[in-house]
Amino acid sequence: MADVQVSQAAVFSLVDLDGAASVEVSQSGVFALGAFPAEEVHSTNTGLFVLGEAETVVRISSSLVLALAAGRIQDPSVRVWTFTLDGHDFYVIHLGVDETLIYDLSTELWYKWESSEEGPWSAFQGINWTAGNKFSSEYGSNVLAGSDANGSLYFLDPDSDLDDAAGTETQIPFTRTITSSLPMRGFDRQRVYEVQLVGTTGELTDTSLTGITLSYSDDRGDNYVDVGTITIPSGDYEARATWRSLGSFSQPGRLFQIQDNGALRRIDSLTVNLGMDAANGS
Repeated sequence: MADVQVSQAAVFSLVDLDGAASVEVSQSGVFALGAFPAEEVHSTNTGLFVLGEAETVVRISSSLVLALAAGRIQDPSVRVWTFTLDGHDFYVIHLGVDETLIYDLSTELWYKWESSEEGPWSAFQGINWTAGNKFSSEYGSNVLAGSDANGSLYFLDPDSDLDDAAGTETQIPFTRTITSSLPMRGFDRQRVYEVQLVGTTGELTDTSLTGITLSYSDDRGDNYVDVGTITIPSGDYEARATWRSLGSFSQPGRLFQIQDNGALRRIDSLTVNLGMDAANGS
């Protein structure tokens, strides 16, 4: 397709211009201009009502633009919604553009969920859709959520190791972080001989996501020390993640942090060997 030129006209839809080298709009009313691979877009004295989904160069002069590009909503409002998944009731607090906090009423634990490590979770609003039960076996659940990144609707899949990155169409692995505490009182120091994690090792859906990383902090979480990543081969259900010789700590205690991208479906226990005694992190 050659160049497309619009002059002194009312165009209601100008889409899918495959192969167009450029699009030039002058003194026209364009209600929908998008989804085209043109190299350049020129707009002069034009009212553009929608201009989006175009990876191209856009030049605008003396024009009224009501919508240009797609992105996250810069909304400082606090939004809340609830959903039930795997028998757990979750309470979602969407704190504007800062972060999203999740409270599990069953375990009475707080979580922070993110999309593409950009702060808030892109699930802006959601619901347990009763009519969506017929889709749950294929998509993982009947929890239907709406994204504030691209306006799409999607189902929450608790078994997926991939997340829809905010503002893109690419699915990426997401980091799951679990923190456990071991308090300490008094002025003595306590040696840590070994830390062993027991969980659902070997149950990998993506054989490239095999690493489990342990870090610890002795200053209330201000700084963490990375003590290594252990690779769990796919299908090795007897594998144990063990880290040894982790120094010593004093009061107020030590925080242990486990991170993975899909190597664990569940953590059963984190056992800390303190010599004569063994302690389970909480």
